[in-house]
Amino acid sequence: MARELHHRKKDNKYALWSSVVDGYITEWDTKENIRQFWINEKIKNIAEQIDEWMEDIDKEVWKELIILSKADEMFEELGYKKNIDNEYKIEFIMPNDYYIKFNKNFISIEKGQYTEENMYLARPLIMAELQAINEKVKELGWEWAKMK
Repeated sequence: MARELHHRKKDNKYALWSSVVDGYITEWDTKENIRQFWINEKIKNIAEQIDEWMEDIDKEVWKELIILSKADEMFEELGYKKNIDNEYKIEFIMPNDYYIKFNKNFISIEKGQYTEENMYLARPLIMAELQAINEKVKELGWEWAKMK
């Protein structure tokens, strides 16, 4: 934002002119008050940037602090990252868009791959994925009796 400090000599007052808004962004006031306005604006902008930065750091710290279950660790070792974990489903996803979903409502599991055409392709399981799935099923308490 391009700014100019204008001086009105008749009463020794100052104001800030902005070429962006093509007008004054302050009232005519003493030089010290205009200076303080500008400082406060800069402090506000810097504070907002710091808040954003700290929020980003908090997000990263919380990612590190989340305690993973044994099954979650097994999925991470396979290259999966937990993408969704809510009351309805748990989803692990890989960079190649392969996913494994646990549907909590229907007590079901699926493995597939998201495509650019928003299609879902079924994919075969490898033994290590099956072991991680079995561990997750134990953690979720999905016993055969519940599925009958």
